[in-house]
Amino acid sequence: MSITYLLSFLIPSLAPPDEPITLHGPDQNRFPTTSEYDHTFTLPDGRKLGYAQYGSPTGKTVFFFHGLPACRIEGAYFHQLGLKHGARIIALDRPGLGLSSPQPGRKLLDYPRDVERLVEHLGVEEYAVMGASGGGPSVLACSYALPREQLKVASIICGIGPSDIIGHKGGAWGHKLGFPYGWRYGPVWMNAYALKNIFGGWIGRVDLPIETRVRKMLQPSVLAKHNPKDLVCMQDEGALWTMCTSANTAYGDSFDGAAQDGCVICSPWGFKISDIRKDLPVQMWYGSQDMNVPMSHGDYIAAQLGGRAEYHVSDDTHASVFFNKKEEALKEVLKKF
Repeated sequence: MSITYLLSFLIPSLAPPDEPITLHGPDQNRFPTTSEYDHTFTLPDGRKLGYAQYGSPTGKTVFFFHGLPACRIEGAYFHQLGLKHGARIIALDRPGLGLSSPQPGRKLLDYPRDVERLVEHLGVEEYAVMGASGGGPSVLACSYALPREQLKVASIICGIGPSDIIGHKGGAWGHKLGFPYGWRYGPVWMNAYALKNIFGGWIGRVDLPIETRVRKMLQPSVLAKHNPKDLVCMQDEGALWTMCTSANTAYGDSFDGAAQDGCVICSPWGFKISDIRKDLPVQMWYGSQDMNVPMSHGDYIAAQLGGRAEYHVSDDTHASVFFNKKEEALKEVLKKF
């Protein structure tokens, strides 16, 4: 990503003129983002826990944990896959994001308690947990803390490991600064500015209408800046509407929840990955060209699990490993229970 490209977000005159592009709008059949899929549940301490249900309502239950910064709407990418393969996808908002109330002072190990309360509320007897990118730590925390009688399998797609231990070897320079240091120690305003105006690209520009951002992202001059692997999603208009809708819902009104989420993810976790129960199947999907969550994170997690994880590495980027492998990952999860 060139300096000129980054500066074009701050100085629009540096960007090439836009070409006319006809948009078709959000693809609610493939990636539904309307409120009819949304639910809230009141936790024992009075907080609201927001979630959306996708896929088959009678299928096997898979709790999906979104990335950073994002929200439950990322689960919409699994809607058609859930219908196809018989999976009930329950995508949760973490505290302070989307429909979920803030939880001041929260730690990573607080989250499995929220998940467990929702499991009880829904009457689910057995389930899987799956997370992508910034949802990886939640998968590992749940793998450590949730009951073996109910949690049957865990799946991580390009998931972040403990940045305070690993650092970000092999990642892009912005993430080398952001994960070990920026999210953990930076003020909210700084992280908000960096995400909305620089590192989040047009997705992060929540001050602009989604239509404007999608049209910008589909410009040939913008697409040409991407790794060719990323075009699997970055030239998919429906996927782009979903990304921008997720960003608006997560931090369109306030960045406080996203900032706290990043701090929690990048601070000490309060448990060792090596202490996750040995009989839990763990599946991992990482991309060798991923510059957001580099292979050093997957390698570390796999090593801490003692080599027992099903560790899949493909010639993919951060975006393409998710979009290319999400169906295979879901199918492998469903085989385990």
